[in-house]
Amino acid sequence: MTRLLWLAVALLCVLRLHNAWVAPPEAGYDSSGQMVYLHQLVVEHRWPDARDGWMGYQPPAYYAATAGLAWMLGLQSDTALARAAMVVSCLSGLALLVVAWRVARRLVPGREAAVVLLLALLPATVIVGATVTNMSLAMGLGALCLERLSAAWDAPRLHLALEGWVGALGGLAFLGRIEYLPLLGLIPLLCVARLAWRRMPRRDAVLGAVLAISVWGAVASIYLVPNLARYNRLLVSNNDPDIFPYYHHDLQDNLYLPGFHSAAWFLWPDRRSVVATSFPDALPSLWATTFHSLWADYYGVFVLRQRPWADGLIRLGGFALLGALGVGMHRARRDLLRWWPWLAAFLLTLALYTLYQFRLPEYWCDKAVYCGLAYLPGALFTVHGLPPRAMPLLLSLAVLVTFLYWL
Repeated sequence: MTRLLWLAVALLCVLRLHNAWVAPPEAGYDSSGQMVYLHQLVVEHRWPDARDGWMGYQPPAYYAATAGLAWMLGLQSDTALARAAMVVSCLSGLALLVVAWRVARRLVPGREAAVVLLLALLPATVIVGATVTNMSLAMGLGALCLERLSAAWDAPRLHLALEGWVGALGGLAFLGRIEYLPLLGLIPLLCVARLAWRRMPRRDAVLGAVLAISVWGAVASIYLVPNLARYNRLLVSNNDPDIFPYYHHDLQDNLYLPGFHSAAWFLWPDRRSVVATSFPDALPSLWATTFHSLWADYYGVFVLRQRPWADGLIRLGGFALLGALGVGMHRARRDLLRWWPWLAAFLLTLALYTLYQFRLPEYWCDKAVYCGLAYLPGALFTVHGLPPRAMPLLLSLAVLVTFLYWL
């Protein structure tokens, strides 16, 4: 069975490479805005202003990496830039799988293939791993930061190099997407946990936290300092009325929908959401749309051919794995010292994602990629709670995803 799982992983890697080569530039979330950013950086040789385009506020890591690749290859046309951006997305997605394998060897030995396969077959990772979007790079950097943070937690004594890597990788992930700010919050939590459970000397625990936060700040300042100078704030986004006033004016009719930001919106999906194939067909429930954008191309930006039956089967498989996620988290509580960093990352990410959604005026911004930092912990918990006889489910989902998302 393990060989079959690795064969399925190889198939999904081929899927990503193929799609990154043939996907149209307009595929992906907000790809047109991403291309405007790249054009200004590579062709016009200037960093975009947040008001220059829909994605002008984004942190620079993904665009700088794409610009570096384009410079090395001598690319200038928008089509060539889009292909270079897709290559960066694809390589970042493959790096995420390598990090998952490294972590799984330590936490769930013998089941590494299942963890890697689960991450590889998620439609959300398939989509962002082959399109013009900064989400895949941020996922890879965020997962690598969590791996280093877990290694720092397991170390018997303070290692300054590890603390520095935690801060540097956390800062780079933040420069990929601002949704990876929770990595900064994990650093003081690590300090407190070391004092409470590891009995680490207070001086060492505080020194490690100060070093990691300082390195994080030094890296993140590449984005934060220009924002402070230009806009008199550290964080900006296209949800700020000062940045896009016309956009918020257009939203006035949609701000106060019935049940919007209520307990019902938060908890209860419409019964149609189990089988809905696109955004308008399901009630705007936070967890319904989050689930669908994880297990399906909920916004219809990527899949060029419609296979409703395959799409439905994939999501039914996702529902089946939710139980394994809960079981895995319950089992992890019995060995909290080993699993603590991953539980903290998973719960903190979902909590901040929820708070973020409740402060937004639009109800269509709830996408699973906004909590991409929870993907690797979630895969680890799911496989930890998945019985061995359920492995054919992962294989079946891998085949369905390959069939549905092969362009």
